[in-house]
Amino acid sequence: MAKIIKKKDDGEEKRTEEDILEEIEENKMSNVAREPKEKKVKKPFNFNEKAVWIGIGVFFLIAALVISALGLTGYYLNSERIKGTQGKIGELQDISRGMIEIDKKALEEIKTIKKIQKADQVKAAGDKEELLAEIGKTNEDLQKKEDKFVPPEIPVGFTPDENLIDVSKEVVLPEIPKDIKPYRIFPDVKGIWGKPLAGYNFGYNDAFRDSNRIGNIQIPTWSWVVCTGEEIFLPGIGSLKDKDGGAVLAVTINVWETPGEFLLGYILHGFWGTGEVWDMSDMTDNADYTNPQYGESTLKTLAVLRNHYINQLGSDEPNPEFRGQTGKGTQAETITWVVVLRWYDGSFRLVNSGQWIRGQ
Repeated sequence: MAKIIKKKDDGEEKRTEEDILEEIEENKMSNVAREPKEKKVKKPFNFNEKAVWIGIGVFFLIAALVISALGLTGYYLNSERIKGTQGKIGELQDISRGMIEIDKKALEEIKTIKKIQKADQVKAAGDKEELLAEIGKTNEDLQKKEDKFVPPEIPVGFTPDENLIDVSKEVVLPEIPKDIKPYRIFPDVKGIWGKPLAGYNFGYNDAFRDSNRIGNIQIPTWSWVVCTGEEIFLPGIGSLKDKDGGAVLAVTINVWETPGEFLLGYILHGFWGTGEVWDMSDMTDNADYTNPQYGESTLKTLAVLRNHYINQLGSDEPNPEFRGQTGKGTQAETITWVVVLRWYDGSFRLVNSGQWIRGQ
């Protein structure tokens, strides 16, 4: 602040009271301005605090290294996992390609099988025509041929096979009783026939359901075989068709331990079944088959089986399993039947035959 000095006229300085007070104030302000500032004293560094900060730094450093290491490990494992997965995918692709090749081969085999089946169907159709032509022959046509074997007293509806051996003159088979109701019971029941005569293994209703009605029929060891229907053809036995539009029945017992078959048998609207015969020890022969013995017990079993299936076909009590085997939805009024033995030499031997008529 500029100090104003007033001079007297004679040149001597003269200060007023105000000037003195002002000067005092100026000196105070000057002293304050010149007073040195308080110096900041730097505190000495605490060692414990330093250690803490160092520990924190080391901790974060280690954490960063661990995280990096885990990241690299995860990347490696993930890479290996990806490689393994890719390898499995490759294996699956190889398997898939292999399966495709197998499918192609299987398809070719199926095509081959279908070709064979088609050829068999064509052949079967030809066999059917030949077989139906054979079945369609009447007894009168066969009697015109001198070289055709026709056993005596054969019913009109039964056309025997030329190789069938007739032993009906040597064998006495029990007749069919007028009352066939007791024979509704199958001959395996104890006490009905004195003792169980035969068992039941299996059977097929509506046998041979394909279009040509032709198939093979088993002849098991020491067993009976029954065939019923509207029409039947059995190689080695012959063909049956009831002359009055009834049902037909063929009962065969295999006395031999060797099983056999009716190859290309024919059943129209019928059934075939089989079961074991419990005792055929009374059926014997010598080594050259020249001394056959037809035992009474086995013949009784034959007669009971015949009577049982006549009851099934023609009983007054409707049997839905056997109804309709006459071409009509009723039980049979008449039944043409044959009873045959399959002997030890493999031949078929006619025991008896006839026609059952309801009420007679």
